[in-house]
Amino acid sequence: AADEQRTSCFREPATQRIDNMFRLVIALTLVAACLAVHDSHCCSSGDLHTVQDQWNRIWNTPDSGAVKVVFGRAIFSEFLTKEPESKVLFTRVNVDHPESAEFSAHMIRVLTGLDISINLLGDDSALDAELNHLNMQHRAREGVTAHHFKVFAEVLSHTLAQVLSDYDGVAWTACQSRMGTLLKAGL
Repeated sequence: AADEQRTSCFREPATQRIDNMFRLVIALTLVAACLAVHDSHCCSSGDLHTVQDQWNRIWNTPDSGAVKVVFGRAIFSEFLTKEPESKVLFTRVNVDHPESAEFSAHMIRVLTGLDISINLLGDDSALDAELNHLNMQHRAREGVTAHHFKVFAEVLSHTLAQVLSDYDGVAWTACQSRMGTLLKAGL
C-alpha cells in the first residue's frame, strides 16, 4: 500500500503536468483559431450592424439625391487623384466632366452597388451572389484591377471618416475586407 501511494504520488504530478499542457495546447489552439478568423476578414454581427447604421445615415437622408451626388464626387475625386491612370476606365461615362449627368449617374450606380452589398451583410448567400455579379461585371472591363478596389476602399474609409463623427474604422475595415475578397477575385 505504501508503494502504491508512493507510485501514485510520483505519477500524479506528471499526469497533472500533462493535463495542464493539454489545456494549454487547447487554449493556444483556440486563440490561434480566433486570430485566423479575425485575420480572414471577420465582419461580426456587431460590425455589420455598425456599418449598416453608419452607411444608412449617409445614404438615406431626406435629401439623399443631392447628398449621394456630393458624396460620390468626393469619393471619385480623391480616387482619381490617387489613381489618375484609372481615368481611362471611365471615358464611357464622361469622366473628364465630373459634374456631368453621365458621370453623376455612374457614381450613383457604383455607390448603389455598394449600398446593396452593405445592406446584404448578414445574408451570406445573397451577399455572395451580389458580389459575384459585381465581380463578373468588373472582370469584363479591361484594365480594372484588384488594386483599384483596394484604393477605392481606402478612399471610401477616408471620406466616411470625414462625414461621420462616430466612424468605426475597425468595423468598416472588417466588413470591406469581407466584401472585397469576392469583389476582387480574379482581377
